[in-house]
Amino acid sequence: MTTIIDTIIPTESVLSSILSEIVNSNVEETNYVINALENVVNLLNKDGKTYISYGPWWPAIKNLIIENGNTNLGQVVESDVAQIYSYSRPALTILAGIMYSASRLNDHVVTDPYHYLDVSQSADDTEHYLYVSTDESIDKYQFPH
Repeated sequence: MTTIIDTIIPTESVLSSILSEIVNSNVEETNYVINALENVVNLLNKDGKTYISYGPWWPAIKNLIIENGNTNLGQVVESDVAQIYSYSRPALTILAGIMYSASRLNDHVVTDPYHYLDVSQSADDTEHYLYVSTDESIDKYQFPH
């Protein structure tokens, strides 16, 4: 049976290459992380359903938001998904999530909670893996809909 661990995510080297076009020092990378997380929170303040566009990247991004001291989104995170969709550098995790979100915007499915993720050829089943975006803290308590 295919699981979320079988899904295909960009490699760190691909993301590092893209990130190097955006920032060129550790200070700039730190600023990128801070600014990107602030932008995500600002978008959520305007429309709470925005988190859905990040799909399986959302738990990892939410972890980064919490780690940076903002617990206004709640503190419950799908830790298994966050672990799979996190990289060694926060900037890479955020970049991957933003790229994924942009693809959802391009496909006009920003608030569709159903994400059909590609899986590796070595998976038991090569059908898309269905990931459903949910965040009870946001959906029920925190932000406008």
